[in-house]
Amino acid sequence: MNCARRRFLQSLPALAALLPMAAQAEPSFSAAENDLFVADHLANVGEARQLVYEIERSGPGQAPSRERIVLLLGERHADGGRRVKVQFDGATTGLDLPEIENARGNPVVLAFLERDVRLAQQLTGGQAAHFRRRLRLALADEASVSELGTEHAGRQVRARLIMVTPFASDLNRSRYGKLADKSYRFLLSPQVPGWVIELRTMTKDADLKTLTEEVMRLVEARP
Repeated sequence: MNCARRRFLQSLPALAALLPMAAQAEPSFSAAENDLFVADHLANVGEARQLVYEIERSGPGQAPSRERIVLLLGERHADGGRRVKVQFDGATTGLDLPEIENARGNPVVLAFLERDVRLAQQLTGGQAAHFRRRLRLALADEASVSELGTEHAGRQVRARLIMVTPFASDLNRSRYGKLADKSYRFLLSPQVPGWVIELRTMTKDADLKTLTEEVMRLVEARP
């Protein structure tokens, strides 16, 4: 494992469980893991100093709620990594993540997933460590990856769509209620600053009607 990646893992001890297994030799990652955690997402942000993402949560009988996640990007190091601080604006989960000294992957992916894990823990009483482990294993073994064209900021881009239902095969799924069949959808493109176009989670009822939906989208890259 290269030094930059090892430092990245060490800088996020709680979130490291969401990343591919660390080994002495570079492991063989799945296509989903490579796209989400290994790719050099921050190589294409140009002169941007902030990447702004908006999260919208909606469900029957409740007004949509919104909050923002802002990546504060420091100067680029000689080896290509950047110092990054993840800032939550209006978050309800009490997340305060440490600054990352040398990031290459986009930390907003881990921030979104950790936020999701905390919410699942609150809703079910389950253990955050278990939810992290299921997400990591599902992305390694069960996720589907496809390519498609999509529109972003008024132009067509080529994107990768990653889809997974991490708790479908969980032996504890009977304890999770509507979260048992929760699905995750990640839309990424190397033609978009930071790669992340959209991260989405969704729960449905027995008739496949949407119960809750949470969508995080890139809304602005600021100089």
